[in-house]
Amino acid sequence: MGHSKGASGAITVTPTPTQTVADMQAIANRVEEIGGLIAGTAAQRAELTSAEVRNGWIFAESDTGRLFWRRNNAWVRLSPVGGGFVVDVTSTKDQDGATNDGIITVTHGLGFTPRAVVVTDRNEGGVPSLRKVVVTARNATQIQFAVYVPRIVKVGDNYDLQAQLLPNNPVEFDWIAFQ
Repeated sequence: MGHSKGASGAITVTPTPTQTVADMQAIANRVEEIGGLIAGTAAQRAELTSAEVRNGWIFAESDTGRLFWRRNNAWVRLSPVGGGFVVDVTSTKDQDGATNDGIITVTHGLGFTPRAVVVTDRNEGGVPSLRKVVVTARNATQIQFAVYVPRIVKVGDNYDLQAQLLPNNPVEFDWIAFQ
């Protein structure tokens, strides 16, 4: 095998007989580097070129403790303004009394729409490492989260991996809103 790196850092592996170890390490390094969150020093963030980052990425400065969000091709500093811990342990209702359909709405009381919301699943059992909690909507009073699990669906002779809402199950996660 062999590999090349595109302008955005994406790895392309080609079927040549050399560099297998280097290819695997390059892929591992890239996976660690992205995933929506990049960690490094303020100087490392400043050195990133537009071709190396994408809008929507978050950079955590390890030397300053500050977070930045990439928006409109520029880094915007995020200031945490609120957060919470959500426990949804009922089988039929979420914490606002609505039917538990895999969508959880939290009233935050911040008085403005957060620029970004970071969610950490407290998955301590249940559906190990498959469940995903995502923000689907946010406004000046509420944040809406959806809880998904993967589902394999046969489509003709092929199989398709789809996300399916996870209703009527216990859910625990933390969230932090940024201004």
